[in-house]
Amino acid sequence: MAPALLSAAVERMIYAGVRLAASSRNEMRLAYTNAAFTHHGVPMPGVPVLLSDDMVISEGPQRWVFYIALDRGRTRSRATWRSYAEALYDWLQTCQANGWAWDGIDDGHLRAYRNQMLYHPSSVTGRAYTARTINGRLRRLAMFYTWAFRRGLIAELPFEYETVRTSISPDADLLAHLHTNEASTVLDLTIREYRTIPTALSVEELRRVRTHLTIRDALIADWAVSTGARRMELLSLRLSDIPDSHTLGSAPFVVVPIIGKGGRRRSLQVPLAIVDRTNRYVGEWRGPLLRRRGVDSTSALWIGARGKPVTAKTLTKRFALACRKAGVRATFHSLRHTYAVFMLATLTRRLRHEGDGHVNAVKTLQLLLGHANLQTTSTYLTAVRLEPGLLSTSIEDVYGVLR
Repeated sequence: MAPALLSAAVERMIYAGVRLAASSRNEMRLAYTNAAFTHHGVPMPGVPVLLSDDMVISEGPQRWVFYIALDRGRTRSRATWRSYAEALYDWLQTCQANGWAWDGIDDGHLRAYRNQMLYHPSSVTGRAYTARTINGRLRRLAMFYTWAFRRGLIAELPFEYETVRTSISPDADLLAHLHTNEASTVLDLTIREYRTIPTALSVEELRRVRTHLTIRDALIADWAVSTGARRMELLSLRLSDIPDSHTLGSAPFVVVPIIGKGGRRRSLQVPLAIVDRTNRYVGEWRGPLLRRRGVDSTSALWIGARGKPVTAKTLTKRFALACRKAGVRATFHSLRHTYAVFMLATLTRRLRHEGDGHVNAVKTLQLLLGHANLQTTSTYLTAVRLEPGLLSTSIEDVYGVLR
């Protein structure tokens, strides 16, 4: 018999199991606005829209999404809008699958949701959720419910915060000892995160995975592993971002400007061969598909079989399936890690031989990856130190697989 102190949500988790979104027959839908949607006369494409299974806008949650996308000053990136909306969308689907009202839940419901992610694999990738993914979703839900509480949409907050002491990271700066015993406030639902060492796919693993990808998906993966671009940065590429191969010279790399994480502008250094292959994809696959489907011209570079833009969920799922078939443990983000590790190894080896004291390998990699914080980039130093053999492999070896 269950202890009397357990909430109804926890009891349901024990006896019936919390059902995540994938088990719901009548799922909600996550759509995005096009350029016809305006805010105070300004076109605002890419704003997420949460729809119920009968195509009705979910009013309270949608108001928060509009706040994030249209009002809040710190969230001006479309990738950020998508990330926040996807977290809320997953939660609302879970509420729907379990018969919970989003505005009537308590901390037991959120604990059940967290524990379901902790102990059961993702329905998309088939792998366990990382602590970072779980905590990211919980923090976004805390933001949503805090907003709803302040606007009187819920009677009380379904979570609490607690104060913890900040520990010193091994990668902290030299003055970290001045900040010992500092306290920080954290969401009590979140779990402890441990910094993981990024790992790279070997050249052979990369070759095996690519054999199980379609022409389009292999090309997207090649963009990721040859430039270090993030998944959403690649999926945000437009047809107009790709220069015509006939206008390019013989330089080995082509600069392609993008808007990266946090709305920061940066440039990708794309191998010329990848740009040429992308133009062939546009002319030989993308164009004919759109004509067969009778789809009006779309600005998205990557499109699916129905002529609609490729979604992050679809790309993640297809890449995970290719990895399973190849017997390789990796995610799509592993391609970014692969680029970073091999590029850092290449830069380090060249500096050893050429002795250019004006070039900093880690700082150069930070610029290539678009990291806001150098400490984030420094984690790749650990990966290179733990795998000395990487110094005998270079980014050129990775490029060789893509030809």
